Amino acid sequence: MDQIRASFGPGHGRQGTEERHRVHVRERCGDREKKCRPRRAPRDFSSESDIGTQGVKAAIYDSDGLCLGEATAKSELLHPVPGAVEEDPERQVRSTCEVIAECAAVAAGKGTVRALAIDGQMAGIIGLGDDGRPVTPYDSWLDTRCAPWIECMRARPEPRIVRKARGPPSFNHGPKDPVVEARAPGGVRKRSAPSCKPGGYAAMRLCGL
Repeated sequence: MDQIRASFGPGHGRQGTEERHRVHVRERCGDREKKCRPRRAPRDFSSESDIGTQGVKAAIYDSDGLCLGEATAKSELLHPVPGAVEEDPERQVRSTCEVIAECAAVAAGKGTVRALAIDGQMAGIIGLGDDGRPVTPYDSWLDTRCAPWIECMRARPEPRIVRKARGPPSFNHGPKDPVVEARAPGGVRKRSAPSCKPGGYAAMRLCGL
């Protein structure tokens, strides 16, 4: 996160990243932009990030919607047991910081990054402790260990679930919650304990929470 703050200020060059991520940034409209746009005061920029299944991606845009650069960091999917597909939430946060910093470096000396937006995979969850830190890995939407709970929900209250959730039980939050609870330290997690999705967790960390 210090990497991001350093990239937002003027006069900072491109920041280094961990080799394993092999982050690539592509500047767009370099010479063409100079020819098409008159010289003007420093511009405002926004950066958008997506924590996807295959990788964490980011891009940076000016106030006219012109994309100036993109960055990608490859995801690391873990398969500790059959049917499991997990990710390390902290690695997801680090990757998000790295791609944002790479994009912010493109804007160095040209203006100010005014806003960040983060989204990500929606069907998986991260179990959190009382301190807001992960107590389980990210349980991906590709993880099929909650299949028995899906069948259980279909056998009993499915019509009620469909009415309230506007869809049938699937590999998402409802069936996954009991699985995440069982995988918390000691095998027990309070039912009131929080969980969140990768985009929400990364946003929380970038806000210093």
